Amino acid sequence: MRNCRNNVKRLHVGYREMLPVYISECAFADDIVIFAGSERDLQRNLSIWDEELTKKKMKINVEKTKVMAIGKQTKQINISINGRKLEQVKHFNYLGVTIDDTGRQEADNTERIEKCNKLYYAINNTFINKREISQKTKMSVYKTIYLPTLTYGCETWVLSQKMKSRLEANEMKYLRRVIGVTLRDHIRSSQIREQLQSKKLMDAIENKQLSWWGHVQRMNADRAAKQVWQAKVQGRRSRGRPQETWNNTIQKSLRKRGKTWIEAKEMARNKKEWGKFVHGEEWNT
Repeated sequence: MRNCRNNVKRLHVGYREMLPVYISECAFADDIVIFAGSERDLQRNLSIWDEELTKKKMKINVEKTKVMAIGKQTKQINISINGRKLEQVKHFNYLGVTIDDTGRQEADNTERIEKCNKLYYAINNTFINKREISQKTKMSVYKTIYLPTLTYGCETWVLSQKMKSRLEANEMKYLRRVIGVTLRDHIRSSQIREQLQSKKLMDAIENKQLSWWGHVQRMNADRAAKQVWQAKVQGRRSRGRPQETWNNTIQKSLRKRGKTWIEAKEMARNKKEWGKFVHGEEWNT
């Protein structure tokens, strides 16, 4: 697909070390996201991809292909393949993560919670609430299925306090049921976690985010993920309170652990040392 990458109109992300950073697509197997800065460029890029795929005797599935315009205001765009107009959507799922046209994460977070709710109610009466099943077995399901479902993709989350509360409520609903209590019993969440030897959800998410930050720091400078992350976006900031960013989230986590950004960046170069800093001495490479 080298011809596609060479001929498409790439999306300008920003500048990194005085050099422009561009992105044209994200591809995993046959799941491809094509980026463009305008409706015209997107139509051109899609036509190039369609032409190249046709040469390889492959075909784009029009029914499954969607278009989305990301921005503060909804914009209707007209994109087609061989005369067939593509459906414009407000959100879509890519590799297990829900992306919406606002560029925010609330839709993905809400979908995680809803998936866990469905799982919880599916196994509540037949599994979690069964006294003959040990707490160890119930916690094994929590750690291997329930928690990964709830936190999938959390490495890059930027959470509001409201969303943190919703996620924690979902966490504690399962844990309370494991020990057979309800909110009416007025038992502190910390006591329940201690009894079950379960790490606090927000701490687990923080560890995953710091692990990913360290991984990105160790990436080669030519890696697209690192370039896009470090790119400085041009333009004026909108009025009002500045939005929370992923870098701010990481900065707070580092400060809480007694490290500056510069100190952590230096430490992250050593994978083993960084792993122990994030997860503790029990961390094993």
